[in-house]
Amino acid sequence: MNSTERLVRALIEAGASRQLLARARLDEFNDYRSPHPFPQMELLKAARAENLNSIAEGVINGEFDGTQEESEMWAASPDGQEAFRELHRARRDEQNG
Repeated sequence: MNSTERLVRALIEAGASRQLLARARLDEFNDYRSPHPFPQMELLKAARAENLNSIAEGVINGEFDGTQEESEMWAASPDGQEAFRELHRARRDEQNG
């Protein structure tokens, strides 16, 4: 089960709003597909706003973090490859001063 599926199941069990469920299903809180630079912080804020203490605790404990498989898929994706190229360029530029 990927991290989004795990989160959606937990949100349903916790009684989350339809709006929060929709955001989760759209990968808004996914480590690799979210538009947010820190999706887990966004999830923590949203969970606290709805008084979903079990979800907030799960976020803090890393229960909804991306999986190793998701990490590898992202690394192989065009976005991941571009990020690696940018890192290598930045490192090379730094070394060449």
